[in-house]
Amino acid sequence: MLTSMSDRDRDVFLAALDNPPAPNKALLRAASRYREEVSNP
Repeated sequence: MLTSMSDRDRDVFLAALDNPPAPNKALLRAASRYREEVSNP
């Protein structure tokens, strides 16, 4: 499978990889729940 992007899409994608957004509250809660589940099966 080959994925093709416009130059603009490629630039936006690479910029997001280089400078990802900070995690929001929902992601932080999910990560916390995950850590609890994994460490206390």
